[in-house]
Amino acid sequence: MSAFEDAVIQRIKRLEREVERLQKWERPVIITDHGALTGLGDDDHTQYLLRTDKAADSDKLDGIDSTGFVNTDYDQAISGTKYFNAVPVVNADPTLATHVVRKGYADSTYLGISAKAADSDKLDGVDSTGFATATHNHTGTYLPIDGKAADSDKLDGKNSTDFASANHNHDHGSELTGLTDDDHTQYTKHPASSTDNAIARWDGTGGRTLQNSSVAIDDNGKLSGDGLDGWVYDTDAWHVQQISPTYQFKIVSKDVRYRFPKGTKIKLVQSGTTKYFYVIATAYTSGNTIITITGGSDYALANENISGQAYSYAAAPQGFPQWFNYTPTFTGFSTVPTGIHKFSVIGSTCFVNIRETSGTSNSTAFAISAPITPLEMTYFPIRLMDSGAWGNNPGLARINTTGVIDIYKDLSASGTTNSGSKYAQFMCFYEF
Repeated sequence: MSAFEDAVIQRIKRLEREVERLQKWERPVIITDHGALTGLGDDDHTQYLLRTDKAADSDKLDGIDSTGFVNTDYDQAISGTKYFNAVPVVNADPTLATHVVRKGYADSTYLGISAKAADSDKLDGVDSTGFATATHNHTGTYLPIDGKAADSDKLDGKNSTDFASANHNHDHGSELTGLTDDDHTQYTKHPASSTDNAIARWDGTGGRTLQNSSVAIDDNGKLSGDGLDGWVYDTDAWHVQQISPTYQFKIVSKDVRYRFPKGTKIKLVQSGTTKYFYVIATAYTSGNTIITITGGSDYALANENISGQAYSYAAAPQGFPQWFNYTPTFTGFSTVPTGIHKFSVIGSTCFVNIRETSGTSNSTAFAISAPITPLEMTYFPIRLMDSGAWGNNPGLARINTTGVIDIYKDLSASGTTNSGSKYAQFMCFYEF
């Protein structure tokens, strides 16, 4: 079997498989870009010569007269009858007794590509005389490249007359599948759902998808939503570091101390309860940022998950209490005082408000603990109550670096004999 016959058989098999597929109503994938095809380097066009071959009458290709091949430079001459594919060809010029071909090439292996041999019907079974007419065609055998065969409706169920109209087209929405797939990565994607008037934002992964936002702008240009309440909602996770003796949370594997200077206001949620704190210290340890906070006696950090984490530098972020109650430790009182014990923080300055309403001290020295340990020792005047009545009894308080407020009966800070019933009323501030 010749290579040509084998190629024809393979082509027929491919056509049979294509017809079988079409009969099952499978629609072929249409590729209009020639460069998108695979196998472009294969020798699929058996009607052409490979570019390494040279036909006997190749003057039609390169402009060189093929008679140039009859030359003494070609060193092999073959006398006798010429053959084309082992079929005798009558010599048109009986005076030419010798046929010269290039050395090493069999004379029977070439067919001029610019003509068709008179007996080429032996190759495909079609009478070669039919090719003398420009309009020649074989009914049922060939499909014009610029039209649709009359009976092609038998392949896809569509009447071939549909293609006669210049307006014919396939509907993108009704004839294609997979329309909801993300096939067009050059486009921006919209979110699955969105809130009316929400400000759009990009996702942080692919950068192609628009996401919903909790910040909205209405038709009158008014903004609303998170981020406008004075809080910065942190995207980093907060984890409880410790709850005793001080409250601490941490941010893992990051140094973000710059976010939490002293006095930063903190908001977080644990078990559905919103809690507020002040930052009193920040450190970076073992690759983690450790933040120490205080909520006085009003808010306690629990050993639970943290959500809704936010921080603020604003003077009055929404919901923040500003003043926190705290429960001091008393020293030298026979009866523990009761009253007001509060503090507030602005930056690294702590403001304390203490006003005792009951209690007795028969000690020679008495003291009250401060809400936040001061950075250095600080003195300030106070008003003392003696023998159950407030009078003009000036005294002196000293906050030392151990976090204790020592109370003195006079301004000399030397009076250590504090006899009788005494407790204090004062406000002070100090750096921590």
